[in-house]
Amino acid sequence: MLQLFSRKRKLNLWGGLRMSIFGKKGRNQFLRNQPNKLQQESEQNSSAAAGNGGTSLFSSASSVKAKQEVTSKPRSLPETGTKTAVTDRPVANLRSATASTTTTIAKSTSSSLTESASASTANAHIGSQSSSAASTSTHVATSSTKSQEDNKPAMTKPTQNEQKSAAAPNPAAQTEATNITANSAKIDNAKNTLKQAISTYNEARRTLQTNMFAKRADLQAALTQNKVTLAQTQRDIKAMQKRMAQNDGSELVPAQKTISDLQNQANKIAAQFKSKQGVLDDLNRQRRSLEKQAQMTLEQGKKFKQEEEEIMSAFSGIKDPEKVLAFADAHRKQIDDIKAGEKKLTATQISLKKQLEDIINEINQAKDEITKINSEQNTNGQAITDAQRKLDTLKAKVASDQADDKAQLDKLEHQQADLTDESKRLHDQLHTLTDGITAWLNFSQPVHALSEADYAPLILDIDSFSAHDFEALPQLSDMLQSMPKKQVGIFTTYFNIDLVPTIDAWSTANNFNPDEIQIINCLYQLQNAGEGSENAATLPANIKNRQWNENHTAETITMPDGQTNMLVTYQLDAQKQPTKLISKIAYRQGDKLTKESFFRKNGVLSANTFYDAANGITRKEFYRRDGLLVVSATYQGQKLSDISVFNEAGLQINSFDSLAALNVWWLQKSFPQEGAMIGNFKSKAYRDLTANSGVKLVPFVDEAVVDTDDFTRWMADHKQQAFITNNVTTQSTLAKKAKLPLYVNVLKQAPLPVQLSMPAD
Repeated sequence: MLQLFSRKRKLNLWGGLRMSIFGKKGRNQFLRNQPNKLQQESEQNSSAAAGNGGTSLFSSASSVKAKQEVTSKPRSLPETGTKTAVTDRPVANLRSATASTTTTIAKSTSSSLTESASASTANAHIGSQSSSAASTSTHVATSSTKSQEDNKPAMTKPTQNEQKSAAAPNPAAQTEATNITANSAKIDNAKNTLKQAISTYNEARRTLQTNMFAKRADLQAALTQNKVTLAQTQRDIKAMQKRMAQNDGSELVPAQKTISDLQNQANKIAAQFKSKQGVLDDLNRQRRSLEKQAQMTLEQGKKFKQEEEEIMSAFSGIKDPEKVLAFADAHRKQIDDIKAGEKKLTATQISLKKQLEDIINEINQAKDEITKINSEQNTNGQAITDAQRKLDTLKAKVASDQADDKAQLDKLEHQQADLTDESKRLHDQLHTLTDGITAWLNFSQPVHALSEADYAPLILDIDSFSAHDFEALPQLSDMLQSMPKKQVGIFTTYFNIDLVPTIDAWSTANNFNPDEIQIINCLYQLQNAGEGSENAATLPANIKNRQWNENHTAETITMPDGQTNMLVTYQLDAQKQPTKLISKIAYRQGDKLTKESFFRKNGVLSANTFYDAANGITRKEFYRRDGLLVVSATYQGQKLSDISVFNEAGLQINSFDSLAALNVWWLQKSFPQEGAMIGNFKSKAYRDLTANSGVKLVPFVDEAVVDTDDFTRWMADHKQQAFITNNVTTQSTLAKKAKLPLYVNVLKQAPLPVQLSMPAD
């Protein structure tokens, strides 16, 4: 089963590849990298991955080491070893990656970041041209100066005054240099002052927000309590006025009526008791009669028993068979009469026993009812006593209450006036504070910065960002990498036979830092479970014919039946020379492709694809590092119909009819409860996935999203408080729409204003 936070993983699947291309520095670095350099980087990265195993999804104990230096060696994708031509444009989304051949993976996966990459390329190109032009200009000027000096006629030695004049400093140049130095110092001082002011401002604003909203909460609580107390006071006044109007002795009537009703009830109970006692007496008489009859049957039984014993005693002394027969004939009628009498007596006894049991049950039931009547009688008697006592108390109070009521009413009316004044004062204070909050903070609810303390880890769902929204990813990466843990989790639901090379191409093309980026993927996690096997795949021994290609990187093998052939592609080493390790095998029966096998860097089987007669995919199998089957995907009509998952013992543990169901199950088992997933709110798949799996979400929103009715309804249903916005305008709109405190990070902060104005208090 999946282990979430193992610190002993040899391969950090959730700790792998940092998105340095997402920052300005990373994007420029990416543009400087040539394809062969990217290939070498991935080769080094793949080699490190092939040598280490791991199964922990969220492990951070170990990861692929960062590359120390880059050469122009060819690059091979991990797990397959196939050479790949990586384009110089970053890849937008794994969904755009092709699964056909690994030689076009990086090209096909390039989509959404092309604009930013092109812009960066243009900037880099312009900068290069400027630098080149400057260098050329300097060289020409130097050469020209040297040529002019060579062509100058010989001059006489300067005089002493001329030498002093040439050595004397230029006052204008000195002044200019001094001014530049002074201005630089002033600029540095101004920057430091602004930095300190910004730090002071941020801290002061946080303090102001905390105290303003705390005061608002206190005022609202006091006002609420005031309203509750005032309402209760008003109810008390109405009750007192009603009581005074009715304090004419009429309140005694209910008590008197209660006593009368209780007395009537006492009479009914007494009549019930008398009737039930008569029933009990009659039942006791019946019981005694039945007991007498039962005693008579016992006596009759004893008589039959005695007669049997007398016959048996006389019979036991006879030894002669003829006398035995004669004795039996003489006493046969007597014996039959005894047996018949005993049988009849037994039936009578059973009947009497049943009647006696029924009578006893009725007697017990009658006793229970009498007991209950006695209890009701006692309760009723106590109630009469209590009611009489209450009536006496009411009579005693009537006189004194009339005087007390007037004094109490005066007190309540005075309290009502004080509460009304207090309510107005609190309303005025709250109104003034609300205006101050709007003037100073611009939000009606507190807005806090989202931090790692709120959710850890924070995972970025790159599937949720389309090509139109991909500009946010660099800023999101910068935000995540600026946090203390500098950990950027990359989540994708990508599921295909070329998963490993596609992820490698995607991350390499985007110039990720392997120490700080972690790739999270269900299939990737499952396939990299288990201890790595070192037994590389080998070809069968009964090969009929072998035909190599020109550079011996692949061969076509024909089997003895003459119909089965295999196209075997071998892995290349760092010098682009073929090795003995297999990269891929395509199996053919005649001219029909029946199966393809893909191998890891160490030559161990990684995955299989099976084809039908029409060259359609029927099944894909994915294997763990130890060679055990871990996932089997079945296709019908080129559409995925079933996904089966197997454990380390090779037993099927689950089955799914869609990728969505597989990912929901995997996230429910593997995603840390304290973590959250960042994704684009525009992606319904992102919202559905987090909702179905129970994963907390932190949506990225922009102005276009926040202004929609769909977002407003979603906010009302979900009470979401954590967000990431593209700019401060969106943050402001979101804060004004929200009814709860928010935790928001803004990707693009507003520049410093020309001048700050003092809010009106």
